[in-house]
Amino acid sequence: MKQNSRHCLHSFALGTAQLGMSYGVANRHGKPDMAVATEIIKRARAAGCRYYDTAAGYGDAEQVLGTIFAELGMTAHVDVISKCALRSENRFEVGEIRSVVQQSLDKLQVPALWALLLHREADLSQWSSGLGSELLGLREAGLVQRLGVSSYQPQHTRQAAALAGLDVFQVPASIFDRRFVADGCLDKLVNSGKSVFLRSVFLQGLALLERTALPTKMNFAAPAVQALEEFCRDHEIARCQFALDYVRLRCPGTVLLFGAERPEQVAENLKTLEQVQATVALCDEWDQRWPTSHDEAMSPLHWPK
Repeated sequence: MKQNSRHCLHSFALGTAQLGMSYGVANRHGKPDMAVATEIIKRARAAGCRYYDTAAGYGDAEQVLGTIFAELGMTAHVDVISKCALRSENRFEVGEIRSVVQQSLDKLQVPALWALLLHREADLSQWSSGLGSELLGLREAGLVQRLGVSSYQPQHTRQAAALAGLDVFQVPASIFDRRFVADGCLDKLVNSGKSVFLRSVFLQGLALLERTALPTKMNFAAPAVQALEEFCRDHEIARCQFALDYVRLRCPGTVLLFGAERPEQVAENLKTLEQVQATVALCDEWDQRWPTSHDEAMSPLHWPK
């Protein structure tokens, strides 16, 4: 397939789960040491990365980021998105979110979060039980600038979008997971001025693995991976390129979120983002080749541990 000469460096965010723990089915290196983590951040910064996505539950990722930001003099020039979850899905305790946020700020060494997301959409059930008031209070106090949710289901995303005060949404989208595109809620969020971040673009690296390299526990995904291998081979397009092209063509106005455990992965993804080789017609053809979305293959939530 001929390359499209049109340059299109899509807005992107660096995911940092890999900096705090061994993360991803395609991870062959484990958690990077501080030197490697620093180089990853340097590569992202050099490319103009503005957003850094982390979470209180990502091992020591917040601590690692805070140390690197301070060492590189980046603290005043980053927009950090962090996530937290209630201790109990059925009960909200006054002050628990504020406590977690303050710990995150201390670790990150920043005065405020660009956005705080609920890590579990189920926690929204506690919104009227005090959670909403506490979150809005954090924003009024200047500890967070924006509020949002990390969502997994389109219907829950639509419900969250109706709540006053939530304006940042993180949702999954990939060549194997097209639920949010088909639902139409992404367009509605973007058109209403919400900030939308797309995660799981590579499905933790599943979309980039060779079928023969799948871990045994992921054998259920072999048909999907094989179909993608054959499709990209037939059309002479790299899987990394097609995976990124697919989501940005299908989800305009969003920010792509990807992580890395090696600096070279950042460089490869950024190089891929500089061009668009796929077309809408090619995306349509892929949807016909792989028309069924399987719950296990589309969501890491359902993957065996």
